[in-house]
Amino acid sequence: MAKDNERAQKLRRLAEYHKSAADRYGAAVKNVELEDYSDLFREYQKKHSDFADELEAHATTFEGSQEEIEEVELGMLYDDLERLEDNVSETDLDALIAETKRVEDELLEQYEDAMNAEWSPDLNAQISDQFASLQRSRSEWQQRR
Repeated sequence: MAKDNERAQKLRRLAEYHKSAADRYGAAVKNVELEDYSDLFREYQKKHSDFADELEAHATTFEGSQEEIEEVELGMLYDDLERLEDNVSETDLDALIAETKRVEDELLEQYEDAMNAEWSPDLNAQISDQFASLQRSRSEWQQRR
């Protein structure tokens, strides 16, 4: 029971991070003039918010039957950044990339913390897959820059 509570708390911490990231991207939507940026930030906001909701739901039902978490492919967001490269100035793009890198660095740290917990095999696989997808996509995107 204590381990289940600890696991649920770790899931909730991840969810809180995603909620915080969603809030920051929501604020960014209001502060950018270019529609491409606002669309990208809206997409980031939605993905982080959706994944936070899924983690919260899983934490709430952790002691009951574990439903599969529908994965939100956060790594796919880097494709959107890549498409923007041709349409924005270098200064604007650098600022966007720097903020995205900072937020995603924090996210990767949260995943590393979550990976140290003892999860059920199914949940561990889902968290590991999400973490690997984010790392892989980020690495590929950075190599193309």
